[in-house]
Amino acid sequence: MSFSRFARVLSLLVPIVPGFAIAADPAQLSALRAALERRETAGAAAAIDRLLAQSPDDPEVLSLAALREFRLGQPNLARGRLERLARAPGIRIADLELLAIVTQAQGDRARRDEVLDRLRFEIGPLPRPRIPGKSDIERDRIAVPGGEIRVLEYFQRNGLDFIRYLFSPGDPWANPHLGLLLRTDLLTTQNWQGTALLADDKPLFHLDLVERGDDGTLTTSVYKYFVGEPDYDTVRAKVMDILRGDAKPETGPPGKLAGILKR
Repeated sequence: MSFSRFARVLSLLVPIVPGFAIAADPAQLSALRAALERRETAGAAAAIDRLLAQSPDDPEVLSLAALREFRLGQPNLARGRLERLARAPGIRIADLELLAIVTQAQGDRARRDEVLDRLRFEIGPLPRPRIPGKSDIERDRIAVPGGEIRVLEYFQRNGLDFIRYLFSPGDPWANPHLGLLLRTDLLTTQNWQGTALLADDKPLFHLDLVERGDDGTLTTSVYKYFVGEPDYDTVRAKVMDILRGDAKPETGPPGKLAGILKR
């Protein structure tokens, strides 16, 4: 069944009864969320409106509506629903992540940082976070032709080899080593320290573009070295330069992501 037909069937199955809230079917909510993630907003919009009329205080429905508003390019409306959820106890991690994404899109860095701090607290410290298996935060999405780049912030691993940020043009969890990565490794840090270009107490971070060629081999281009760990906004600004085609790699080929915003 196509999603548009599913939405029409859903509208018949979910009557509007003034003053009476019915818990939404989890399967329906899951199907609508999947459609929104696929950017099928037209089919999902009417079904979400009907669910809102039926259950205006249902956190799952409010969450879906916020994602729809974000998909439709209405961050102010999305934020209003998410802030309402944030004031209630038990907000889901995914909704806090979306609130961080929305406030980033609005340019409200102060509120974004508050949300990120709360996310880190809710998840808890490694190696035993309060949410088992959770070691990253989705904190940003960057629209590009034909899709978006999803941005993960990783918690620091033990040791000196780790990725801090991943800017992924695909599924960041399925391909955690493809895209633009801010990372550090002991070998590169030691090499720079050996040339007196780096103080002993400073790690060396590098922003790499890692892509898979048609033959399946990986290519890596280094776009920027940072002495010490840079903040997210500094890294994002460099990433935007790369996506606009305004930055050249220090080593390696430009890569397919370079200049994508101009194509």
